[in-house]
Amino acid sequence: MASDVFPDTGDATEASRDAGARADSPLAVQFHLLGPMEIRANGQLVAVRGTRQRIVLAMLLLNAGRVVPAERLSTAVWDDDPPTTARTQIQISISKLRTLLATVGLADAIVTHESGYFIRIPDDTVDIARFQRLVAAGREAARRRDTAAAITTFRKAIALWRGEAFAGLNSRLLRSVALQLEEERLAAIQERIDLELASGHHHQVIGEVRGLLASHPLREKLYQQLMLALYRDGRQAEALEVYREARRILSEEHGLDPSEELQALERAILSADPSVAASPPPQAEPSQPEPQVVPRQLPARPYAFVGREQARREMQQVLADERSDAVLMVSGLAGVGKTALAVSVAHDVIDLFPDGQLFAHLRAGDARPIPPEQVLDQFLRALGVPPATLPQGREALAGMYRSHLAGRRVLVLLDDAANAAQVEPLLPADPGVKLIVTTRGTLPGLPNVRRIDLGPLPAEASHEPI
Repeated sequence: MASDVFPDTGDATEASRDAGARADSPLAVQFHLLGPMEIRANGQLVAVRGTRQRIVLAMLLLNAGRVVPAERLSTAVWDDDPPTTARTQIQISISKLRTLLATVGLADAIVTHESGYFIRIPDDTVDIARFQRLVAAGREAARRRDTAAAITTFRKAIALWRGEAFAGLNSRLLRSVALQLEEERLAAIQERIDLELASGHHHQVIGEVRGLLASHPLREKLYQQLMLALYRDGRQAEALEVYREARRILSEEHGLDPSEELQALERAILSADPSVAASPPPQAEPSQPEPQVVPRQLPARPYAFVGREQARREMQQVLADERSDAVLMVSGLAGVGKTALAVSVAHDVIDLFPDGQLFAHLRAGDARPIPPEQVLDQFLRALGVPPATLPQGREALAGMYRSHLAGRRVLVLLDDAANAAQVEPLLPADPGVKLIVTTRGTLPGLPNVRRIDLGPLPAEASHEPI
C-alpha cells in the first residue's frame, strides 16, 4: 500500500509477501482504518483492545510489506516524548497483536526485522488500499470517457469511509496521515461531482454539495460546483447568492478575493453564457472488445507417469462429454497419485478447453483448508478481472466467477479438497466448464459427482517400463 508516513527502510522480501498471501485469505479478514479501527473476520467484529496496540497495528497496516522502524512506532504512540521503556512496551504490543491475529488465522503476519517490524497481508484486506485502487479505477474510467462506470466506481470508493480515518486514535503522526487521506477523499468526491454535472445530474448533487460546504467552507471548488448545479437547475439567483457568500467568507474572514476562476463563473452566469449551460453527457470512446484472457495454470505434466489406464480412460470420457455437468472426483489416501493422475488427464484433454485451465491447491502449507473466497479471488484475477473491481463476499465473488466462465470451455482442477463446503462456491454453472476435484475423503453433500476411487498401484504397474 502506498504511504509517505516515513522514508523507505527496506521492503519485505517477495517471498515473505507471497507466503503471507498464500497462507491467508484476502477476503476472510478485513482491516478497517477509514473510521474507527475495526478488524472483521468472516464478517464478525474482532476487538482490538488498548490504544497502544491499535496505533501500532495502524502503523503496520499503513505500510504493509514495508519495515516500520521501532523508533517510528514509538513516535506514533508517544509523539516526541517516549518513555525510557518505549522499546519494551512496543515489543509487548507486538506480542499482544500476534496473539490477537492468530485468532483470525494470521499467526505469522507480523514479522520481526532487525530494524523494526512489518506485516505481510494482501493489500485488499486493508480498506485504505481498496479505496485508493477504486479511485484509480474511477479516474481510468473517466479518462476513457466511460462516465457511468467512473461515477459508480468513485461511489464505491467513498462508501468505504465510515468516519474520520483512525478516529479515536490520539497520535500526531496518524492525524497527519488522516489529513492526507481526507484530501484524497474530498478530491475523489469532487471528481465524481464533476462527472455528475457533466452527465446532467445537477439537481441530484445540490444537497450533497451544500453539506460539503458546511464542513469545508474554504474549498472554492465546491462553491463552483454548487453554482453550476443551481444555475443548470434553473436557479440563477441562488447561484449568484452562493458566489456572494463565497466572497464574504473569503474576504471578510480571511482577507482573500475569490479566485479568477470563480469570478469568471459569476460573470458567465450573469450573462447566461452558453459555456456554463448543461451539455449532453460525453459519449464513451468506441473501443475494440478486450482480448479474452486465457489462463494456463495447470502444473507441468507429471514426469514418467504410468498405470491407472482404466481410471484415465474413464476420466477422459467424462471430460469429453459435452452434455455432462458431473463433477469428476478423484479420491484416495495420501500418496496414491491422485494429483498426478488428475494433472496428467488434464493435459491429455487440454485441447478440449481452449478458453483456459484453472488450478488451485486447496490446503495451505500447514494443511489448513484455504477458504473458497481466496480461490475465487485468485481465479478471477487469472481470468483478467481488475483487482479494484472485485466484489466482497463469497456469494458476490462466486456470481462473478460463474459469469466470467459462462459460454467458455474451461477446465478447473481443485487439488486436495477438505470438504464439500470448500468446493461448492467453485462449482461452474456452464456445461462447457468441467471440474476435477482430488480429495482424501468423499466430500459428502457435493452434488452430481462422478467418483474415481484410487487404491495403491499394483507392484508390477508401479515398476512398468516407460
